[in-house]
Amino acid sequence: AKMNSNPVKEHSYHNQVTVLGAGWSGILATKYMLEEGLTVATLERRDNLGGVWYYSDDSRENTVMKSTIASSSSAVTEMSDYPMPNEIGYFPHHKDMLQYLH
Repeated sequence: AKMNSNPVKEHSYHNQVTVLGAGWSGILATKYMLEEGLTVATLERRDNLGGVWYYSDDSRENTVMKSTIASSSSAVTEMSDYPMPNEIGYFPHHKDMLQYLH
C-alpha cells in the first residue's frame, strides 16, 4: 500500500462569535468572550442596549413597566468586577439598571 507522504496541515481557526441581543446576558457574554480574545459582533434589534431594562411604551415590546424596580438587591445583581454605584441604592429603579448596563 502506498503511504501518503504529505504532512498533516494544521488548521488555523478564526475565533469569531455573534451574540444576538444586547440585554444583560448578551452584554456579559460579549464581555467574557472579548476577555478570552475572541472577535465578537453583538447584534441588537432595538435602538439601544439593555434588553427588558430598556423601557418602551410600545406594546409589541417586552420591557419593564415605568415603575419597575429590581427584585434582587444591587449587591446580588451587580457584575463581580463592576460594582454598582452606591447612589443606585439597594433595589435599583429600571432607569438605574439601564444606566449601569451602559
